[in-house]
Amino acid sequence: MAPRRPTYDWKARNCAELENFDVPFAFKEYVQNVQGQVLKGLRTREWSDWRREDLRNETPKNRETRKKSLITDYPGLLTGPHGAQIKRLKVWQPWYILSAQIPYLQLRYRSANLPKDLQIALVLWRHTTLDITALSAFNNHLDKEAKFSTFTVDGASTSRHDIFAVGEKGKGFILATQFLQEHTEAVFKTLSDVPKDVKLGASFRVGHKIGTLKWREPKYDDEAEEVLYVVLDDLTPLNLQAYMDKKAANKKKRRRDSDDSDSEAGQPVATTDKFRTQSEKALNKIYEDRVRFQMDAKREDKSLLSSAGRQLVYGDEVAITVVGINGSFQPEYLFRSIYGIIPPEHAWRVPNTPVQFFISPANFDAPDRNAQPPAESSEDLFETESGPPALFYSRDQLVPFGLFLNKLSINYHGTLHITSDRVAILRDYRVDVYQKDLSLAADLGFRTIPELAVELALDVLSCDHSDSLSHLIKPDNEVDDSEGTKAYRAAFEAALRKLNPDIPASTRIQPTASIKKEKDLIEELGLEAVEVSDSAWRIIHDSGAYLAVKDVARKRLLSRPAINDAPGRLKRLRLAMAKVAPHVPEENVTIRDYSLSTPKVVFDEKKNLLAFATPRPCGKHAKQKSCLCWLGPAVYEAAMRVGGDKRSTEENLDSFYPAFLMGMNGKTAVDEEEDASDEDDDDDDDSGNEMGMCFFSSL
Repeated sequence: MAPRRPTYDWKARNCAELENFDVPFAFKEYVQNVQGQVLKGLRTREWSDWRREDLRNETPKNRETRKKSLITDYPGLLTGPHGAQIKRLKVWQPWYILSAQIPYLQLRYRSANLPKDLQIALVLWRHTTLDITALSAFNNHLDKEAKFSTFTVDGASTSRHDIFAVGEKGKGFILATQFLQEHTEAVFKTLSDVPKDVKLGASFRVGHKIGTLKWREPKYDDEAEEVLYVVLDDLTPLNLQAYMDKKAANKKKRRRDSDDSDSEAGQPVATTDKFRTQSEKALNKIYEDRVRFQMDAKREDKSLLSSAGRQLVYGDEVAITVVGINGSFQPEYLFRSIYGIIPPEHAWRVPNTPVQFFISPANFDAPDRNAQPPAESSEDLFETESGPPALFYSRDQLVPFGLFLNKLSINYHGTLHITSDRVAILRDYRVDVYQKDLSLAADLGFRTIPELAVELALDVLSCDHSDSLSHLIKPDNEVDDSEGTKAYRAAFEAALRKLNPDIPASTRIQPTASIKKEKDLIEELGLEAVEVSDSAWRIIHDSGAYLAVKDVARKRLLSRPAINDAPGRLKRLRLAMAKVAPHVPEENVTIRDYSLSTPKVVFDEKKNLLAFATPRPCGKHAKQKSCLCWLGPAVYEAAMRVGGDKRSTEENLDSFYPAFLMGMNGKTAVDEEEDASDEDDDDDDDSGNEMGMCFFSSL
């Protein structure tokens, strides 16, 4: 009777923990496991120096040649029931290869038992007649602390506390492998005329131990789902005596404190003829399985119970094979869950920050929905209404429900805590650190990387979510960086025009967050109003990219030439301002050729200068050029402008009425000619007495 093989229960079919999985996300677990060995070996937090081989356009002959060289280069790659199938059948050819070899002397942490280079390989295989793909993953530096149960017991891990490697092997490996097992079963249902020698499913090898997957019906609940479990085949190559000693020790352990000797004629268990015969038979089966699973070369002498000279695999290797992946999935999509395996075309690493921005390529998105098997419902996870999805990566690992993104994707190389099922970020203090890093990186990106700056501006302008870039970016105003301000301006100018293509290139744009209040003035200034969110305007304004429209008008007034076409008006204005603002020299009180509705007056503090807009007659005296009703409001507004602090403003307002009277100089109208006769002055008095009083009548 064959010895009972150990088993490990996993999850029920279609369990809730798999709801957020898709094929690329499951692939990520295998890629992360092999890449993690490099990170730990080199003691680094970042690495993506893959050798990439795209064989999709190669001839079948060239692909077959490459398959042979792969078998030579990685003898342990195609092992186990599914790996051996790929190795044996010519209908399987390599499609896309990722590999790396790290010299042993470069490794700062050496987990392998033997002094050998670290080898990792991931190979996509294509069936020549069926529309299916397979994946094989291999590395030859299994952690010293790792064992078979590390991959099969929920939560077991050797890298949970490692600052270099990412992830926790146990739970992630279990969920990924179960998802892919269910996926291959769904794909199988869509196929027709599947050859008998093509077996879909997943299996793996850890050292000399093989794990295969099976379903178990519930014993006591007819309505419960089937449970997937792992069957362990221990194919460790032992000689007969070592094997018998191991079996005897295991049996003794099971019996624990039992005193039964289980012997024949008083002989110990390990030396009975029956036990020896059983052991020879079991050991012979092990060596047959090793050959069948491509772990040993063929035995010339089948009575030889040894792998000496024939061994193809070693105890510090891990090999995983999945056969039956949806054939419509391309490598770019399948490997998208690890950043940098297939680098995006548009990507920007901001210097001296842990932030990398990029635009998700279109081929990262899910393929045609109709090409997917029924089980692939989770492909909706990344879809957006238009264009490629924005993706969030934590240290090269895709996190489906990561931190909020709008248009730009992010690969963050700082430290974040990920949930055990790998689908979300834990919201702790590390998220605050991330947001500060993101703000700094975006500000530097605006100032130093023009192409990225435009993408950042588009992202800011198109989303007002509380966690979006528009709320996180804080331009550094403490640094006098005129070039940075110009860079912000150029980025937002390009983005605003891209979002508003109907605006002529010759028309200047004025963004505003208060379009109802400011549109009229913007149009008066000859600009095109473009509405933006409050958060976007804060960045635009704080960076100096655009002035507020009232400041644009102020600059426009100050830039206009002074006029002296009404000496009487200017004289009265200067008399009044001498009382309100005695610190402003008389010659610095000017009337400018400016006829827009606002502002009426601007105080240039640096130049100690007051510039007034061209006075307009009031509505009552519209036909009389000599109207002085403008003087009251002008002096009042000037008093408000030059006040500075609250106390000064109050003092200026206290002097306003005397200033107004001084400006009127005892008259309420300006004579057309300075040498006008007294009679003319008397004639104007009756009609002019009311001039200049419109302002006071409104108080």
